[in-house]
Amino acid sequence: MMRRSEEDFDRFVAARSVPLYRTALLMYGGDRASAADAVQTTMVELWRRWPRVRAMERADAYAKRVLMTSVLRDRRQQPASVVAVAEPPERIDPRPHDPAMRHDLLAVIRELPRMQRAVVVLRYYEDLTEAQTAETLGISVGTVKSHCSRALETMRRALPHEYLSGGGQ
Repeated sequence: MMRRSEEDFDRFVAARSVPLYRTALLMYGGDRASAADAVQTTMVELWRRWPRVRAMERADAYAKRVLMTSVLRDRRQQPASVVAVAEPPERIDPRPHDPAMRHDLLAVIRELPRMQRAVVVLRYYEDLTEAQTAETLGISVGTVKSHCSRALETMRRALPHEYLSGGGQ
């Protein structure tokens, strides 16, 4: 029985580590070491509760919640101006052929307050609904909406007009 549980956990880790890492990478503004630490912390927490987690219908959603809680509580998070991004995550960039615009978008996301960044990452990168985002972060749907609204307004003010209009095409 113990061997089966370990094998299930190994499969879960293999399937969920990369998506969790990408989410953590966005939350840490490109800081790869902090993102990797957050995923490892998440997996340790999941292993401690694995018999219960394994029985969950949506263990992946629970893992995402553990990750987001860990990241939002992390006191080691550096100010965004200290973090350098060698290569931004690919999914957040709607125009991968234009590196300058990709950099602008990630720079703006890094500058958002933690909770606004979390909402933007979960809503637009992870493609979660408002209700799923609220559940993952342990906040109300109304709070998700207000954080999202404020974040998008900040992004609109900070990004060049060409970016917002699709590059003038």
